[in-house]
Amino acid sequence: MLEQRMIGQPGMTGAPVRNIDAIVDLVRTGATAFDAAVAYVTDSGVDALLSKISSSGADAEWAVVTKRFLVSIDWYRSDPTALERLAALPAEVRVHDGRRVVDRPGCVPFVPWHPKWFSVHGSSARGHLVGSGNLSRNGLVSGHEAGTLQIVRKPSNKTEKVVEAAIRAGEAWFEDSWTGAAPLPTVLDKYRRGFAALPKTEVARNDDVADVSGRVGTRYGLTAEQLAALTSATNFWIEGTGGISKNRGPSRPGNQLNMSALTRVFFGGSADEVPRNSALLSVTIEHPTDQTVSSGAPIRFSDNSMDVITLPVPGSPWSTSYDDRVLLFTKATRGAALHYVLTVRSGAGARSWRNASEAQGTSFSMRSGRRWGVFG
Repeated sequence: MLEQRMIGQPGMTGAPVRNIDAIVDLVRTGATAFDAAVAYVTDSGVDALLSKISSSGADAEWAVVTKRFLVSIDWYRSDPTALERLAALPAEVRVHDGRRVVDRPGCVPFVPWHPKWFSVHGSSARGHLVGSGNLSRNGLVSGHEAGTLQIVRKPSNKTEKVVEAAIRAGEAWFEDSWTGAAPLPTVLDKYRRGFAALPKTEVARNDDVADVSGRVGTRYGLTAEQLAALTSATNFWIEGTGGISKNRGPSRPGNQLNMSALTRVFFGGSADEVPRNSALLSVTIEHPTDQTVSSGAPIRFSDNSMDVITLPVPGSPWSTSYDDRVLLFTKATRGAALHYVLTVRSGAGARSWRNASEAQGTSFSMRSGRRWGVFG
């Protein structure tokens, strides 16, 4: 039996089909092995993949299939945290030409690695998705992409056997590329250091920086460069002075931090235009000295057109107050999950954060004058 579909993302008229849906279809074939070759991987892509696997009910199939990801670090486009999260699925992750590329300024490739290929195989089925989408939210869900999904089960005629042979040829190409690639652990530390030193405005990708209207950033006062910096940075700091709501009463320290609209993209939210008073997402905030202490932190778009994150309630073991302090959120992988470590300092104590942002050209001010920035 042969199944073939055109993927036209974000959706052809009358047939909305996305890359993420096609990947789930591959996983649900009952195959025993899942392989992927992509140009880059972002945290938003890992979030989208794992969320869809769970919401589609494909958890059982995903848990038993062996997983391999062949990726690149060309031009520092892949998030180090995203690569770590893939490895923790668990999966084996290798980097095309990684040992040579990681030693080059800017991780400029000798020959770019540019495939977008997802494949499964087993005793009962073979299939692949060949298209244009990377492992990012933009590539899997919302960007303009095109591709073809083919799945063959027990080929019985000439056409089905020809398609199966083409899929097997793709598997052979992958194996050949896989053999010469660098295991992720051999290049990750050096890549992470280089990624941290790279000014975030120079990361050459545009995932999550705009919605289909094309006007979100300009409407809310953030430039495309600022949005790109927020999506790719590991660290985000912001002054709390004047930005902490008195939501717990006039005599008690508040725990709702007002931020510029679209700051949500640092925390994995999309830049879609939404109505005021919309819930956006919830992230996990982790204590800076104890990984076992964490708190859920919902983020919403408020009625004053700001993104608002609800922080842990002030008091032991958290900071006794967020007023007149500077808050730093640092991305940290915990298995396949992504946490945000919250460090709180005085203005003087946060000088090194401001200096790091200024050195990378990513220190900014809100319209109110409150300063914020990203780095690393």
